[in-house]
Amino acid sequence: MSLKLHLLGEAYIEQDGGRMSMSFKKAEAILFYLALEGRCHKERVKCLFWGDRGERQASGNLRNALYLLRKALPHNFVSERGYLSLTDFVTDLEELDISSAAAAIPPALFEEPLCGFESVDSPDFSDWLDGARRRIRDEIVLLLRKRLSSLDGEVTEDSRMELLSALLRLDPYDEESMAGLMELYIRQGAAVKALSLCRAFCERLDGELGVKPGPRLRRLARELAEETPRAGGHDGQYFCCRERDVRKIIDLLSAAGGRTTLFFIHGEAGGGEDRARQLRHGAPCRGERRACTAKLILYI
Repeated sequence: MSLKLHLLGEAYIEQDGGRMSMSFKKAEAILFYLALEGRCHKERVKCLFWGDRGERQASGNLRNALYLLRKALPHNFVSERGYLSLTDFVTDLEELDISSAAAAIPPALFEEPLCGFESVDSPDFSDWLDGARRRIRDEIVLLLRKRLSSLDGEVTEDSRMELLSALLRLDPYDEESMAGLMELYIRQGAAVKALSLCRAFCERLDGELGVKPGPRLRRLARELAEETPRAGGHDGQYFCCRERDVRKIIDLLSAAGGRTTLFFIHGEAGGGEDRARQLRHGAPCRGERRACTAKLILYI
C-alpha cells in the first residue's frame, strides 16, 4: 500500500491514490509530526498535543489516537517499546522535481505549508507547526536556488526572472534575489522598472524590519538614480533608459512617409508614460536630425 503525505498547501494523506480522511484531527497531525521529525517517544507526543490537560485525560486521548492510527495504517504506523514512527511513505516535497529549467514551478510552492492544522488546540503543537513551516519554505528556497545556479547560458533571461520572482514571493526580504532581478531589468533596458522595484523593496525593509539594504543593493540604487533622469526633466529623453524602444519608434516614424502612425504604449507608473503624453501633444523629437513628419497618436 502506498502512502503519500501532502505538505504543500492543504495538508492531507493520500493512500493508494485516494485521499484519506480521519475523524480525529490530532491523530492526523501526529502522522505529519512523525513524518517530519522521525521516530519519537510516546511521552513526547502526549506532551506536544495534550500538555495542557491532566495526566489521565492526556493518556486517554493518546490511546484513542494511537488506536485510530493502527487501524487506519497497519502497514505504516508503528508503535513499539514506547516509541512511535511512520514507515514506507513519501511526501510531495520529496517528489517535487524543479531542477530542470523546463520544469514548471507549481503554484502550491507559494501556499502556506501544512494548512488545516490551525484548529489543533495545543500551544506546543502550534509552536512546532510554525517552525515546521519555516523549514519547509527554506527547503523550497534551497531547491529554487539550486535550479538558478545550474542554469546555463542557453537559458533565457525570462526564465531567470521567473525564478528570482519566485524566490521573492517566498521571501520578500531576499536581498540577493532582488539585486539579481534588478540587474536583469537593467540589461533589458528597463532601468526605471528596476529602480521602482528597488525603492519599494528598501521601503519594505525599513518599514517592516527596520533595516537598511546591503552594499550591493545600495550600489545598484545609487547608479540607477544617477543614470535615470528625473520625471519632468528637459534632457530630451522621452522614455527613460529605453533607448532601443525610442530608436524603434523614430525609425518607424521616419519610414511612415507622411501616413498616420498609431502606437500603443503601456507600462507601469514611472516608465515614461507622462513623457509619451508630451509626444502626443506635439513635442518635437529632440536629438534627432531626421525630420519626423508623420503624425503620431499615442493611447496611454
